[in-house]
Amino acid sequence: MSGQPSSGKICRLCGVDCSNRPRTRDSKGHYYCQPCFDKINKAAKSGEPVVARPVKARGPAPPPARVKSDEPDLLAELSDLESGSEAVDSGPICESCGAPMERGAILCTSCGFNKRIGQKLAVKIEGVAPPTSPRAAQARRAVRSGSGSLGGLSDKPFLFGVATLVVMLGLFLVGRASPGIALLMSLVSNLAGLGITIWLLVVAFREGIGHGLGCFFCPFYALYFAFAVNSDLRLKWAYAGSILASIFIVVLSWDDIMSGNYLGAGGGGAAGF
Repeated sequence: MSGQPSSGKICRLCGVDCSNRPRTRDSKGHYYCQPCFDKINKAAKSGEPVVARPVKARGPAPPPARVKSDEPDLLAELSDLESGSEAVDSGPICESCGAPMERGAILCTSCGFNKRIGQKLAVKIEGVAPPTSPRAAQARRAVRSGSGSLGGLSDKPFLFGVATLVVMLGLFLVGRASPGIALLMSLVSNLAGLGITIWLLVVAFREGIGHGLGCFFCPFYALYFAFAVNSDLRLKWAYAGSILASIFIVVLSWDDIMSGNYLGAGGGGAAGF
């Protein structure tokens, strides 16, 4: 039960709540606490008038006290944030694109608008390539794919393979036909194969240190990189030509190899021979 007094059990004489006290109700429904009722009876017997105490009008009940809690008052915090955000100056903004600008800045870094002259300036944004003509774009793609212009060889990358095969195998055959210069021709043929090897290693190290080391130490990985990872068609054909030249040289020199007279002509380290 609530501790608030009941509105219908107020003593008519003293105005005190007599809900939880001894009381008496007369024929008209008025309540009297027992002391006041006894006082009225006594006054009635003695003939003295009894004056009732005026009952004060009750005002609205006070609001319940705010209970303290460990939880934050979200409404109060939201109100504080709103009032704080209104007081914070967001700073100047660009008149052209609306982007925020630093205080005292004249040039907008987002759109290039100049506040002093009221115009946009042509600015270069990092990370965005400027538009180029179709011819320039085609030239860049040709360089990236390794098909640059070399005396008309850009459209015929297989000629690199043919040239490598002819040079290496031709030098070996010349040396085989002329024993006096056989050692020199064998050396030049090996240098040609070594050049292809160095070319492959340069491309591999550009792709990554792992590719470079793999091609340097493992001929089988060099073979995989040349044809599966490498995108330069010239290098693919040249490497294939060096492998074929090495195979032909070994086949043609098989008798010398078995007899121990092989001079060592071959395709260099790139071909793995």
